[in-house]
Amino acid sequence: MLKDEVVKYIKDWPDTITYVCSEATLRAANDYYNLGLNDDALKLAASFGGGMYSEDTCGVVIGGCMAIAKRYSADEPPHVNEKVKRTTKAWLEAVKNKYGSINCAELKEKCGGNCKLLVQEGCELFETVNG
Repeated sequence: MLKDEVVKYIKDWPDTITYVCSEATLRAANDYYNLGLNDDALKLAASFGGGMYSEDTCGVVIGGCMAIAKRYSADEPPHVNEKVKRTTKAWLEAVKNKYGSINCAELKEKCGGNCKLLVQEGCELFETVNG
């Protein structure tokens, strides 16, 4: 399961944060879905942690969106297609339905500040939407 895969990227939280929420989510999805992203590509997710470090859109949500784009985008431009759009919308709706928001600050409050739990739950939810 994807939630089990993400544990290796967040296992030392909160004492040591090697990967932020967005990067941990993308790395786990890369492993689980065999997306083929190399380490340099995976590092692109590092700037989206903590709701882009402003507690705005949750990094788990963004990491999931990045995984959807890699998994379903067309090989040639235009990369976006109906599968990308439909799956992204379904992912955002699933998070909103479960938590009432995709906002980092609001989600942190709902999980009592336990982002480790939120990342695991988010990955479990992502798998229900994304297969």
